[in-house]
Amino acid sequence: MMGVSNRIFSILVMITMALLIYVHGQISVFRVSYSIQKKEKELARLSDDFKMLKFEVSQLRSLSYLDKKMKEMNLKLVMPAEVKVISVPIEKQVDRTMLSPTIVQKGFFSFVDFVKEAQAKTSR
Repeated sequence: MMGVSNRIFSILVMITMALLIYVHGQISVFRVSYSIQKKEKELARLSDDFKMLKFEVSQLRSLSYLDKKMKEMNLKLVMPAEVKVISVPIEKQVDRTMLSPTIVQKGFFSFVDFVKEAQAKTSR
């Protein structure tokens, strides 16, 4: 009789533990889904804010806005009568050859590779 009751008790404990683990998993799923929904709402709000700010910046760059500000500030700006274009020649860069350092520059024990130097290729 004691063996049967111990067996029934251990089965009930195992079923209870399995149900507790299942409920814990479901609660975790709900928490994560609520967190995702909250982040999606925040992302939508930030996206709307970004679009509004981008629209405001485009309005600040518009010609009508700049013309209005120019008139408010009484700026007497006019178009230039003549346009001059100056071309600047581009000089080619000369490749510099690197001489290997002498023993004095490298160090006294450089001939036995006691001290290693790091060398890197330069990008052009």
